[in-house]
Amino acid sequence: MNWAELHCEGFHDRSFLAGWLEARGWTNLWRPEKTPARIKNPMTQKFVGKGNFAFQFQESTFLEIKPAYGKVKAVENACRTLKNSPTETAPPTQVVVVCDLDEEDPDACLQRLRTRLSDSRPPSAQIQTAAIIWHADGDFGPGVPAKQTLERLVCGALSRAYKNRGQTVQEWLVATGGNPMPKSYSWSHMAGWYAKHGCDDFYRLVWREELVRQELQALLDDRWKKELTSLESGSSGR
Repeated sequence: MNWAELHCEGFHDRSFLAGWLEARGWTNLWRPEKTPARIKNPMTQKFVGKGNFAFQFQESTFLEIKPAYGKVKAVENACRTLKNSPTETAPPTQVVVVCDLDEEDPDACLQRLRTRLSDSRPPSAQIQTAAIIWHADGDFGPGVPAKQTLERLVCGALSRAYKNRGQTVQEWLVATGGNPMPKSYSWSHMAGWYAKHGCDDFYRLVWREELVRQELQALLDDRWKKELTSLESGSSGR
């Protein structure tokens, strides 16, 4: 069995990725009714870290999603895994990092991330690496942040799936005043239509709604889909 580490910026990314994996048929290994509830990595025999999610795809891949506290930390954690791999008895076969594009050029951002990962991988390490950035091109109209983040991707999909919501969110943010951040938009969508689900499940729920899932799949570029779906076969990036 292959096993992979997927490093992301934070808990919202973790939930969004969990929703994507569940939509593709991955098994969520978290079973709160079990005693003990902690999950053990079948390859390393170590317990999955607190705050991390664990998934398995059929019998081919065990995946651990590891949220950090921002882009810099996520990349550092992925690089640390690569650098330390020669000392591990069962290092991962794949290391993937996912982060916001923010305001960078997409190609330049991807190249920079790939170079960081490649430079951190020891010559002897047989580990595949990949870098993925959250970004969504196109005109989504009102109610969607301009900055290239996970929030733009999610809000863009919601606005296209439900035509009037973007305008409602924009009018609310204007009425409250100030300079809204990307999360202001996503939380407005959540509070207006998904409040009973809470913040964490909101980012999973978008994958469970057929109309939104279709829009998300249309927004994800080929590189994004190629890198993440490669986890299912045990091959990735470079």
